[in-house]
Amino acid sequence: TPTPSGGTVSFEDLNYHRPYAGCLQLPVINGVATCHAQVSFPGQYFVTARYSGDADFLPSHGDLGNGHFVMSPTTMSLAVAPRSKNPSKAHERVFFLAKVVPQTATSRYPSGVVFLSIDGRRQFQGDLHGTFEVQIPADFDTIGNHAVTATFVGDNQYRGSTSPPLTQQVTAGEPAPTTSLPATTETSPPST
Repeated sequence: TPTPSGGTVSFEDLNYHRPYAGCLQLPVINGVATCHAQVSFPGQYFVTARYSGDADFLPSHGDLGNGHFVMSPTTMSLAVAPRSKNPSKAHERVFFLAKVVPQTATSRYPSGVVFLSIDGRRQFQGDLHGTFEVQIPADFDTIGNHAVTATFVGDNQYRGSTSPPLTQQVTAGEPAPTTSLPATTETSPPST
């Protein structure tokens, strides 16, 4: 079949019923017209391409199948959770607070898994459930400084990202006793 080598194509955003800036009447060369549109917000974009036609081909148009989804970039932050401490003792459970920070929010919270890596090796994980943050427990078997990072793998609306490394210092000695009570719970002394 012959390929159009004339005419123009304009690309339109069907969400807002307007053409993309810089994407009007682009020349068709060997059957191809290319648009490099800049979109401001994450979300689903429905696109149509309108061909002007030329001496051999009639005007036509077509839609991008299921549209195109633009994901929101994210950054990760990582901190020792308030109920834990740095430095910690060997074999003491330490909780880390990993937070997904979207650069542009979408209509829902991020979902999926956040991995905690110790010294470059993925070892622990937590799931995001209707929030931007998750606490992930970790245990350290060896004494010394350990580089800890959190990685959000991303989902269908948010891109994945990795936190800057945090150094967790682990010292020798017995870990502090733990209780089943949450760290913010206070108890009264027994009455006599």
